[in-house]
Amino acid sequence: MDTIRIETMLDSDTLYLPQLLPLLGKPVEIVVRERIAPQILLGTSNWSEVESAVLSLENYDSDACLQIRSAEEPNGLGFNCS
Repeated sequence: MDTIRIETMLDSDTLYLPQLLPLLGKPVEIVVRERIAPQILLGTSNWSEVESAVLSLENYDSDACLQIRSAEEPNGLGFNCS
């Protein structure tokens, strides 16, 4: 089963998606989901917004999260990245 993920900005109700050519003539499922980008500004230490954004991710790098958190808050306050 092939999976193709396309992230794009919709600017028309008619889509041209050449990535789907190999699937023409095959039964497929098409799901369109709006992506809402969290409004996080560096240096604001608004960790509740960061936590919400991280928890909404399917896969994320917890080591990178810990490095960013420790750079922002040297005392280790904030939320749990694991």
